[in-house]
Amino acid sequence: MTHIAEVIVDVPTMQTDQPFTYEVPTEIQAVIETGMRVEVPFGQGDRHIQGFVVGLSQIAKIDQPLKPITRLLDLSPVVNDELLQLADYMKQTTFAFKITCLQTMLPSVMKAEYQKQIVLLDDSHQIRSYFPENGVLSWQDAEAAGLLPRLKPLRSAAVVEVQYLVKNKNKAKMIRYVQRQIDPAVIPDIVDQLRKGSTRKAALLHILSQEAYLPVSFFTENGISSAVLNQGEAEGWLTFKEVEAYRDPFKDHDFQKTNPLELNTDQIKAVTAITAAVQNKQAQTFLLEGITGSGKTEVYLQTIAQLLEQGKTAIMLVPEIALTPQMVERFKSRLGNAVAVLHSGLSQGEKYDEWRKIERGEAQVVVGARSAIFAPLKNIGVIIVDE
Repeated sequence: MTHIAEVIVDVPTMQTDQPFTYEVPTEIQAVIETGMRVEVPFGQGDRHIQGFVVGLSQIAKIDQPLKPITRLLDLSPVVNDELLQLADYMKQTTFAFKITCLQTMLPSVMKAEYQKQIVLLDDSHQIRSYFPENGVLSWQDAEAAGLLPRLKPLRSAAVVEVQYLVKNKNKAKMIRYVQRQIDPAVIPDIVDQLRKGSTRKAALLHILSQEAYLPVSFFTENGISSAVLNQGEAEGWLTFKEVEAYRDPFKDHDFQKTNPLELNTDQIKAVTAITAAVQNKQAQTFLLEGITGSGKTEVYLQTIAQLLEQGKTAIMLVPEIALTPQMVERFKSRLGNAVAVLHSGLSQGEKYDEWRKIERGEAQVVVGARSAIFAPLKNIGVIIVDE
């Protein structure tokens, strides 16, 4: 049996606005999925371009040789089945090319020219032996070593993660940490053996005796330079570890937790009708009409809260001009870290990190302008279009 893939290629023309069939090489047959991006040869000159896998199958016999997929560009799909269906709908209703629809769904950091690397998240896993000391393996090296089939399930298990680097300016934010490597019980003896005047080393050892894991910034803020830390590493007292940190546009804002308000009769009727439709798996449209200040947002919040308890997710679309700090605060204060925000005021890096929270399932509610409809949520319970 020959494994084949149907691929929408990155050539936005009428003649190429259809899937092209490629052979799936043996080494990636266990890894490839619909919704992934691939690199393929295309045209008479076999120029290499990107494409989206929209179908996979096996056939017993092929009439003519097929070009093979050159390589995978992802370890997991970047567009799920619902988004693939949405791309078909958009193509039919807006007369856009399907490749354009698919690319519209991704953050710009993933549409531009990029490099990829695989980051080890679990340092204790046996796959560690394939990674360099810093725990970061280039995609090319992983590919050359034939590791992709092994890495795919490890990504789902949160052992490794794929990072996309765009011209070295839109990479995942990393924070450097110090990990203690010596037994605190022997630290007093080491301090006694230090030369007189080694006050910074003594201060370093004192901190290590108290804390096993701290960011490098903590040491520098306490007068311990990078040179002293490097000496500590050479002595075997500590190691450095790079830890990913999200670029949080709201990191300096303290959202105070709020509780649900008591609903009036009309609000109860609205929440009950919407949640009942979801429970009965009925795709219904509801019109919630009320003047400003009449309590529509509270209906949104309580509806979403109930759906989250059922394992559902939610999208809240608002006009860009209405996506004010007050709106964000109401959702963040009520629903906390379950909320991701997508709007034009975020930097490319912030948008990418919010998208990754959604894609990883760390955020179950998306609040944003129109393009937030493309958020890679699964099991959506409600889509709210405000105003």
